[in-house]
Amino acid sequence: MNLKCLLKQEFINKKIDIEEKLIPRGFELCGNVAVIDFSSFAHKKLLMQNNAELIKKAISEYLQKINKNINTILLKKNKLEGEFRLGDYEIIFGKNTECIYRENNCEFAFDIEKMYFSTKLGSERQILANSINNGEVILSAFAGVCPYPIVIAKQKDVKIDAIENNTYCKKYALANIKKNKVEDRVDFYCQDIVDFVKHCNKKYNRILMTAPKINHNFLDLLIQCLDLNKKKTGIINYYCFCKIDKNIDETKIILENLEQKFIEKNLVCSFKNIRKCGNFAPYQYRTHIEIDLKKKFV
Repeated sequence: MNLKCLLKQEFINKKIDIEEKLIPRGFELCGNVAVIDFSSFAHKKLLMQNNAELIKKAISEYLQKINKNINTILLKKNKLEGEFRLGDYEIIFGKNTECIYRENNCEFAFDIEKMYFSTKLGSERQILANSINNGEVILSAFAGVCPYPIVIAKQKDVKIDAIENNTYCKKYALANIKKNKVEDRVDFYCQDIVDFVKHCNKKYNRILMTAPKINHNFLDLLIQCLDLNKKKTGIINYYCFCKIDKNIDETKIILENLEQKFIEKNLVCSFKNIRKCGNFAPYQYRTHIEIDLKKKFV
């Protein structure tokens, strides 16, 4: 029986009036912090009802009953937004919004109110780590608290420069790198990516662009960091959001636009490992594209 059915019975038992379609279907568990998504317009209206506090209390008490490890419960009141993709949360149980989360034999600490972290991408991080070879030199843009660099560095003998502009991430990223014992493989820079590239003299075999909302704004910039000398192939792991339904597949449009961009830069490209990595809205998918680039020699 799913959470919605269980909560429905809980509301009946407590004689709390709520439309069935608004009862939460589930919750995201970020270590010891549970997050209930109330960001839809209908849910926002629900929170303005006279019995809103009773509804929140019933949800809170039930989650505590079914999972004794939960020490904080949050209502997510808005979609993720802004440069750092942050949500607006209301604490309905507990006080601490810091999470301790484990995946892929790694442990991560982060504050869900101040930085972006998706527990739903654990499988994608492992898939990406599997595709990387020992000896690679990697630039991880928009690295957050370093989940991608750490999962990779735990399993592969690589060197990774992780760049993140959110100053709140610095403490957690450095602690996560130390906790997971990858200090010799991951270097963290709390810096704007434009400034980093401007002063960077290094070249990289691979660039991780894991922020689909903004990646397209920085592709031209980051191509400069690839090591494409002596007919070498540089790799970009590029994530984007694509609308895919029976009428349109934006993936094809994005691939065509990318190919045209690379032609204009006198680069030869090939696309591999195109895959959906989960949806963030109806018919809207996070999509991974591996881009292999070479200089075009006449």
